[in-house]
Amino acid sequence: MGLNRHAARRDNNDGDLRKFAERLGWRLWPLKEPCDYLGLRRGEFHAVEIKNPDCEGHADEFTADEIKFMTEVKNCGGRILVWRRESDVLRDSGARVSA
Repeated sequence: MGLNRHAARRDNNDGDLRKFAERLGWRLWPLKEPCDYLGLRRGEFHAVEIKNPDCEGHADEFTADEIKFMTEVKNCGGRILVWRRESDVLRDSGARVSA
């Protein structure tokens, strides 16, 4: 995958979501590509992409390289964790939310 001008840029919510995930037991290693982080939790590795919730659903939310990577992972039976909000981190952590 080629580098592009957006590859090293982090979304504004990156730091907050990373810290939140780490409090829930995630170990995250930052990557420049093909996704934002390699995440480890409960003995399982995950590809993690953090996105700004304000851009959700926009045509340019994901770069061409990100789309290609997500397609390749999906075709191999894997999945990418996309985190926009704390609720996404909770969902992917298997955490229960009390009412």
